[in-house]
Amino acid sequence: PTRELCLQIYNEAQKFCHRTGHRCLRIYGQEGTKTQIEQVAKGGDLCISTPGRLWDFVSTGIIEVTDVNCLVLDEADRMMSMGMENFIRAVVEKFGMPSKD
Repeated sequence: PTRELCLQIYNEAQKFCHRTGHRCLRIYGQEGTKTQIEQVAKGGDLCISTPGRLWDFVSTGIIEVTDVNCLVLDEADRMMSMGMENFIRAVVEKFGMPSKD
């Protein structure tokens, strides 16, 4: 849920995706939205994000979640204790993310 964790996961994901043709995105607060929007516009296969910035981008239509194949919540218990449940539920339930079925 933190910027540091987002960057750590992004850096590891970059290693796994190296020379595969898959593109990773990182989206988090404390980095300029313009830069992140430019990266999103180029497309991506894997998006590592903090909940608040993800909700911001999804709720404003910058990112669509209608084709999400897998959602992973690292440290979900911590996110819930930080009051992020509403952001996460909104992204999952209100913007067309496919169900697990």
